[in-house]
Amino acid sequence: MEEVSPVHPNFSPDISSQAKTVSWSGKLPTFGPVREGGPGTLPVLIVFHAIGAFLVLYGIYLIDTKGIGSAGPALVFFGILLLGTLILWVIIKGILRDNAVTFIVNDKGVKIVPSAGQRALDKKMKRLSHIVFLYTWKGGQWSLWEPFTRWKDMRRVLVNNQTREIVLSGGAWDIRLVCPPDIFQTVVALVEEHIPKRTKIITED
Repeated sequence: MEEVSPVHPNFSPDISSQAKTVSWSGKLPTFGPVREGGPGTLPVLIVFHAIGAFLVLYGIYLIDTKGIGSAGPALVFFGILLLGTLILWVIIKGILRDNAVTFIVNDKGVKIVPSAGQRALDKKMKRLSHIVFLYTWKGGQWSLWEPFTRWKDMRRVLVNNQTREIVLSGGAWDIRLVCPPDIFQTVVALVEEHIPKRTKIITED
């Protein structure tokens, strides 16, 4: 096991071979997968926007050819609803979202701590979802995004040596660790030391 040492300026001051804790600042991809807290990858978002646009255009075509009594109005309604929801989703989870985070790897597991701005946005969205629920008795609850996965819950680890990213799956969220070059191997060693033997490890070069 490689001994952890403060070789990176963004390390937490509490780093020692006994604590086995590594902490550093970084940024997550803007269009990350939903399970990683992002709005979704670009190909997936493009497909859903294309479906919404198709529903609207085909609905207009049906109205022009078969009249208002056809399925056209319903298709236009659902298409606009889908596009509006997607646009709002991308604005909240992609544009307004603060990608700056703090990554923490220790003996308990792996955690991502969002920025103060992102936590404030999540709290506002949570209050807004409560208001919508009280007025309509419908709608979901907005969860505060601060993922933590225990080592024993991890089922799959993907290590990308080219991008120096480690994706850990198995908990409520997938966690993507974006590592600086000088600590990448240290973090990989910590992950390999703590994960259960049953965990599947995939390496990409």
